[in-house]
Formats: sequence, structure tokens, C-alpha cells
Amino acid sequence: MEKERKNSVLREEEFPILAHNHGKAKVRVLKVNRDSEKHEVFEYEVATKLFNEGYQKVFTDLDNKDLVATDTQKNTVYIVAKRTKANSPEQFGIDL
Repeated sequence: MEKERKNSVLREEEFPILAHNHGKAKVRVLKVNRDSEKHEVFEYEVATKLFNEGYQKVFTDLDNKDLVATDTQKNTVYIVAKRTKANSPEQFGIDL
């Protein structure tokens, strides 16, 4: 005789996802400024984090059409790094 599986009490309750963020933990950027005789090297480690209440659908309805992919976030950091003239982490963050 096969035992019946019962859902736990926790599975029967609804737990809303109140604060979910989605991002890339470590995007490493190395930028070399060759505008002067003495080259400057800048290295940044960027963490991206996007928040949207609609991200709850990813977990509850398996709907990720409005989710910004983490590789898209990483590539955005690379494009901004290529185009910016930032020479400090603070300025790079503002430009980003």
C-alpha cells in the first residue's frame, strides 16, 4: 500500500515575494586611458541589481518576458565602460 503524500502547512499558505532583485554579482571592468603620454589604468568591479514588483511573476507564473537578462546587464556595463571618460569609481557609477 502506497502512502499518500500530504503537502506541508507551509505549502498551503501563500508567501508573497516582497522584495526580489535580479542582477549580476561581479562584472569586472578594466579600462586603459591612452589619451596622454602616461597611460592610466582603471579597474572596477560592478554589481548590478534591478528591482521590479513584476519580477514576482518569474517565480509564481513562470513568466520572464519582462525580466532583463543578467548578460544584458553585464553587456550594458561593458558598453558604458567603453564610452565613458570616467576616471573614478564614483564617476563611472554616475555614468552607468
